[in-house]
Amino acid sequence: MQYIDVAIASIFALFLIVLLGRVIFTPLRWISKLLINSAVGLFLLWLINWVTGPLGFSLPINLVTVLVVGFLGLPGVLLLAILRCLNIIM
Repeated sequence: MQYIDVAIASIFALFLIVLLGRVIFTPLRWISKLLINSAVGLFLLWLINWVTGPLGFSLPINLVTVLVVGFLGLPGVLLLAILRCLNIIM
C-alpha cells in the first residue's frame, strides 16, 4: 500500500511540474514572439519610409504602429499603409 501512495504522489508532483512549466513559459513565448515581430515591424516601417519618403509617403514610427505591426505582422503594415492613404492616420 505504501508503494501506491508514493506512485500517486510522484504522478501528482510530475503533473504539477508540467502545469507550472506551462504557466510560466507560455507567456514568455508570446512575449518573445511579440518582441521579434515588433523588431521586424520596426524595420519594415523604416524601410517603407526610406523607400517611399522621397515620394511624399511615410508611415509614422511610434509605439502604436510598431505594436500593430508586431501583433498583425505584414497585414498590419498593409493596414497602416491603407489608413495612411485614406488620411486616417497622419
